[in-house]
Amino acid sequence: MTSLPAASSPTTLAGLVGRAAALRPDGEALIGLNRSFTWPEVHDRTARLAQLLVAGGVKKGERVAVLRPKGHESFEAVHAILQAGAIMVPLDPMAPAAAAAAVLADAGVIALVGHAETIKRAKPWDGNGPDLKLILATGSTESIQSDVAGSGISLVDINELANYPLPERLPVVTLDDPSYLIYTSGSTGTPKGILHTHSSGLAYARCAVEIHQLNQHDRLAAMTGLHFDMSTFELFAIPLAAGTIVEMSEPHLRFPASFTERAAEQRTTIWYGVTFLLQQILERGALETRDWSSLRSVLFAGEVFPAAALRALMEALPNTVFENVYGPAEVNASNVYRLTRPPADGESVPIGPGCGDAEMLVVDETEQPVPPGTKGVLWISASTRMREYWNRSDLTAASTRRREDGPDWYVSGDVVTKESDGTVWFHGRSDHQVKLRGIRVELEGVESTLADHPDILHAVAGPSGYRPGTLAATVVLRPGVHLDVRAIQKWSANRLPPVAIPAHIDVAETLPTTPSGKIDRKRIRIALAAAKETA
Repeated sequence: MTSLPAASSPTTLAGLVGRAAALRPDGEALIGLNRSFTWPEVHDRTARLAQLLVAGGVKKGERVAVLRPKGHESFEAVHAILQAGAIMVPLDPMAPAAAAAAVLADAGVIALVGHAETIKRAKPWDGNGPDLKLILATGSTESIQSDVAGSGISLVDINELANYPLPERLPVVTLDDPSYLIYTSGSTGTPKGILHTHSSGLAYARCAVEIHQLNQHDRLAAMTGLHFDMSTFELFAIPLAAGTIVEMSEPHLRFPASFTERAAEQRTTIWYGVTFLLQQILERGALETRDWSSLRSVLFAGEVFPAAALRALMEALPNTVFENVYGPAEVNASNVYRLTRPPADGESVPIGPGCGDAEMLVVDETEQPVPPGTKGVLWISASTRMREYWNRSDLTAASTRRREDGPDWYVSGDVVTKESDGTVWFHGRSDHQVKLRGIRVELEGVESTLADHPDILHAVAGPSGYRPGTLAATVVLRPGVHLDVRAIQKWSANRLPPVAIPAHIDVAETLPTTPSGKIDRKRIRIALAAAKETA
């Protein structure tokens, strides 16, 4: 077992695991599906894996991808890469080979840490990873030996990490060094790489620990994929607090009752998930059959939480604090709002004031500040801000506004209002507004209103191909309910302007989702716009 460092405050993300091990030498770090690991065990395993990366020729600042189902080994891979001084690139293990290939090529990935079966599906040796030189794999590594042979890629079996040496010395990592490169899901356009530093990642972890009051007794239910930016809470904030992570498998997240069973049995104290997943847990998670006396906080992010569904979940978990977390991947989580009561029908929930040193500026179309309470585009200045978009200096320049007295502004593209007390309200994205009959309509507002209808679980709205110049919507109804378009339109007339009432409504059993688990609104809106009335 490697020697433990002092339990002083970490100076980079590379020191998080070692500090947690020093703080909790007997404390559980990861509750896996088959066994648990203490923080010293995780520290030992990550150090050995970091040494393998360095010995395999990975240099400081080079990109190393993680491609495997989530579990203790994915967590260890992330921190080993950071300790080796490399840049961690998480890949979606469920993505098609073409999607993985695009990231491998764009990021110039040198090494890959993953699971043999998952790696085999991605076929990185078929020219999909042109810069790839090293694969460290668990699982049936013999299943990919013949594929790797002759490719110039070295394959190392890491099923028995304890057989490999501990490092004598690893590269010195500084706050200004890049730490991770995460690619967006493409829900707002073409996927792009977002490069963060050790400084921005650690600033986020410290902010999260402070604002959510994380401590060594917390047990987080791991609800987000490694390739989704919300996973930084699990990867960085929980280790900083020296808490515990309860791993969830894909089936646990796909079947809400399985999730709640494991979450309750493991006495989880915190959930942090996207709105859509939490709604699925409300609808099909058998919440009323579980003991939730340990659950102190539910954090939600990624999408607007319809008021009716949020109220129902809060009523199902009456002793739990609910917090709305906001922040593009470019700035991690910059705002948090703690609810004091369940929302009424049609009532919006603020995204809250800034977290830590985050400052908010709301500007008009000429980039001039607007008065309090006036809609405009949100700019964010925070130490949690990314360094740049990878290989996209044009996007970096377009999203950056210089600031002399603090971190540069990030131009979010989100439409908000900011009150004089600093409270910020989200109204949608500027690129999710449409003009119908000369009137600007915010699609998220229409969807949130429809989702408050007692018969509707989920709704997506967009310009209609059925009847140009109007809106259409696709909805998921509650079980046993039949669509009554006129009744929904009549109900909506008391809540929406006439131009925003959908003229056509489709019913779907389920809605497609993005790799990060959000509703794939872009895909649904394209289908609505392309649709035609049938005879």
